[in-house]
Amino acid sequence: MNNRKDITCIARLRLRAHNLNVDYNRDVPRSSRSCRCCDLVTDGRRAVEDEMHFILECPLYTTERK
Repeated sequence: MNNRKDITCIARLRLRAHNLNVDYNRDVPRSSRSCRCCDLVTDGRRAVEDEMHFILECPLYTTERK
């Protein structure tokens, strides 16, 4: 991690200063804050776009995780 952009991205995730849907609109119930990037369904519901989903589950970022 020598790239300043990568370091900034990780720091924003750790500090919860990100633009993920889970924190974007507090007026909407958490279960309705689904991922804008994928149609992943778990337990009959669309995946909530939170840090865990973004880092570990979202199929859009599979290549970046590798």
